[in-house]
Amino acid sequence: MGSKAKKKRPGTEEDFKKGKSVSPKNSDSWKGKCPVWRFSKFDSSHPKWGSSRVNYEELEEKLISFEKMTWQEIDSASGGKSSGTNNHFLPIEEIESEAQIRLNELHFEEFSDNLYSLRINGKHRLIGILSEGIFEFLWNDPDHEVCRSRKKHT
Repeated sequence: MGSKAKKKRPGTEEDFKKGKSVSPKNSDSWKGKCPVWRFSKFDSSHPKWGSSRVNYEELEEKLISFEKMTWQEIDSASGGKSSGTNNHFLPIEEIESEAQIRLNELHFEEFSDNLYSLRINGKHRLIGILSEGIFEFLWNDPDHEVCRSRKKHT
């Protein structure tokens, strides 16, 4: 009997290096890894979500703390009074229309399945594109405006 050829798994690191779009839904192997940050897609000129409202000291401190965690730990972190997670994927239909329009203007609509929200504190969020453990910064959202909270008030 001849040896069986190994089937190539979709969403491998090799695919990612070749620039192929790899959806996090295809593979969970990245969840055991620590985050990697990229800034090349950062919409720095946006008046509300750009760099003009970045508190770099606060941001640096939080990103360093995230680097000590795996994506699984980041993804499952919860806190405060909410029962949901602090950090999570954002379904495109749940983000504000202004953000959806901006994604189209930037020609980033192909990444809409990979939008991810990182909680910095209180209302402050970083919105980015998360694929295979690499978080590409898109927006700094200090007032939680990209995806407004839909919590019930009792």
